[in-house]
Amino acid sequence: MRTERQDRLDLLIFDAYRDGHRRDYFRVLRRVLGGRIVWGRPGRHWPRLLAARALVCSTCDDYLPAFFVLSLLRSLLGRTTLGLSIRSETIFQRTGLAQAMKRTMLRTLRFLPCVKVVTFMPHWAEPRLARYTVDWMYDLQYWDLAWLNVPAVNSLATLHETIRMKAAGRQVVTSVGHQRLVKGVEYFMALFEQEEMRRQFLFVCVGPNWDLDKAKVEQFRSAGGLFIDRELRDDEIVPIYAMTDVVWACYRPDYDQSSGIFGRAMQLGKPCIVREGSYLSVLQAGLGKQGAAVTYGQPEQAAAMLAAGVMGNRQAQHVVDTARTTGALFRFLGLVDRPAFAPGRPAAETESADRRCQ
Repeated sequence: MRTERQDRLDLLIFDAYRDGHRRDYFRVLRRVLGGRIVWGRPGRHWPRLLAARALVCSTCDDYLPAFFVLSLLRSLLGRTTLGLSIRSETIFQRTGLAQAMKRTMLRTLRFLPCVKVVTFMPHWAEPRLARYTVDWMYDLQYWDLAWLNVPAVNSLATLHETIRMKAAGRQVVTSVGHQRLVKGVEYFMALFEQEEMRRQFLFVCVGPNWDLDKAKVEQFRSAGGLFIDRELRDDEIVPIYAMTDVVWACYRPDYDQSSGIFGRAMQLGKPCIVREGSYLSVLQAGLGKQGAAVTYGQPEQAAAMLAAGVMGNRQAQHVVDTARTTGALFRFLGLVDRPAFAPGRPAAETESADRRCQ
């Protein structure tokens, strides 16, 4: 008869990549579920991926064709496969052959035995996903901080003081992480050009310039904005939120999906600026979180709204229930509903897994 320990050891946690938020996904899944971590091109690990008694494929959208074939084969072998989809909702936003194929694959996987695709977009926020995914769970970055070891870092002390001095009593609004066009950063910088914004707020970008026009970045700096153009270490990202009053998550209309930036801000009690009509605005309202939803591309209107201090709460209709989320993972995989490691500072066994995520 199999033991719980054997079930945990036979679990494989896979992703084709390990950059950015995927490293934290690995850490949290490892601490909740146990198991072993594997990453890289699916073809390199095909025998191991087929042989695992239970397999969790994190961010499966990023290698969906390979995940689809792998799931078909594992289904024939009677082995459990769980795919975590971080952007299944794009099938409703975009047209073309790629999205048509994605819809077909998700719909097929929906009915395969032993295969479960779970979306990070709650079905209450996008009910149409119930036709394509068996269930949903909250994005790991909506509830993961209790499971991560987030140390105090001295490397940000100078930055913290720089922001405090430059703000001179104004509220600080921060765009965190990779500074990208799809994350609405050019709109963020254009918003700061409004006089009432500069009077009440300091706008700060912290993270490397991914694809922004350098001339616009210099214009933003000339207007008094702060742009810290450097890569952040994993242990620096969460402390950045302690330096800010409001977090920017107002992304372009063609980048409408769940957001770890939004989730971390929510966990740390920081209000978010989101795009009106976006999924994040639906989540913000449904979860009763403080923040503002502004119209994209209309800086004068958004500035007037933010200057008026519209950062209200709504009554929560839903809650981020960590027990429901972790319990769903155990249920999907047929495991005993008990975390492999307790939340908080990781056990020694987990630290070696963390090093493999670096």
